[in-house]
Amino acid sequence: MPVNSCHSCHSRLDSAVQPLQKRSAQRNTASTGGVQSERWWYNGVYRGAYERGEVEKIMASEFLGQFIALLFQILSLAILGRVLLSWVDPMGNMRITQVLHNLTEPMLAPVRSLLPSTPMFDFSPIIVMLLLNVLSTLIADALIVR
Repeated sequence: MPVNSCHSCHSRLDSAVQPLQKRSAQRNTASTGGVQSERWWYNGVYRGAYERGEVEKIMASEFLGQFIALLFQILSLAILGRVLLSWVDPMGNMRITQVLHNLTEPMLAPVRSLLPSTPMFDFSPIIVMLLLNVLSTLIADALIVR
């Protein structure tokens, strides 16, 4: 069923858009020196996308982008946890240390093999966290509609 064929859904959208439209118009008028913009936003999506029935696609891509960004952030926190626990439990006897090691080692080992060996310092967590941050930004920007 096309999204714009349901009158009650359309009226609910209009009632939800009106307060957002007023705030957006006030911001756009202030930022454009008094010229009101014609953009209508509904949760970050142009109203035209709603009328064309593309909201589900846009919401799915935004969800996927946010999910991937969250996953990469969790992986970065796991790497940080592993680094901090390596100071507390250098032998890796604690269960949480073993879990974090098993979770992060597949990402750290290839980077560690590419780096020159340095005694007492392992720079692979820093490099992997930077790579995760860059990848997260690139993927999220490609998938999240702004």
